[in-house]
Amino acid sequence: MKMKFLASLGMVFLLIGTGQDAWALKKKKRRVKPKPVQPKPIVKPQPNTMNTLLLCSNTEGIPFWRLALVKGFQFPAKFQAPADYRLTTFNEAEMKLFLDSTPYAPLSRKIILPLYIDKAFSCKEFNLSRTETMDSVLQAKYPELKSFKAFDKNNSLNTVRIDCDGQQTRFMITYNGKIYYIEPVAFSGRTYYACYAKDDPNFIKNNFER
Repeated sequence: MKMKFLASLGMVFLLIGTGQDAWALKKKKRRVKPKPVQPKPIVKPQPNTMNTLLLCSNTEGIPFWRLALVKGFQFPAKFQAPADYRLTTFNEAEMKLFLDSTPYAPLSRKIILPLYIDKAFSCKEFNLSRTETMDSVLQAKYPELKSFKAFDKNNSLNTVRIDCDGQQTRFMITYNGKIYYIEPVAFSGRTYYACYAKDDPNFIKNNFER
């Protein structure tokens, strides 16, 4: 009986000691300060750097045209890229306001456009007016679709066609018997306007391809 009592008493002391050791270990763990977690560095995307130079000055509220020097520029995959071109830009809101306020009255306004001719820019002035390309019902249904025409006051054979779809504006210029384009192209979240000629080397077909 005495032996059982001593064994039970020893077990109690053993449990108490184990509990104290566990409590002390737990308390010690609590005192250990966690190591600070180093935040991962945030990699910011490289900005689409662009420098601009004034090409065509502003007169009578006509939007500025600027030469855009864009680092790392690439044409979209589905765009038939010309071999020789230059990028331009203008204030989209100003151009939209300017064109939207142009009336149907013939040759009532002027517009200045940059033509990329023989590897150099030349700003040409044209008389501008809006044109009717659909009946009034369709026009009311699609108000964002607009077209404009322009003529060189000194040579009526030099003409311009401007088409707007509410998101982009395209220019096709016939000048001295040649055709030039100013086409919107998207790159790195911005819209630029590529100026090039229809007879660009990338578009000229060999005799066996015609």
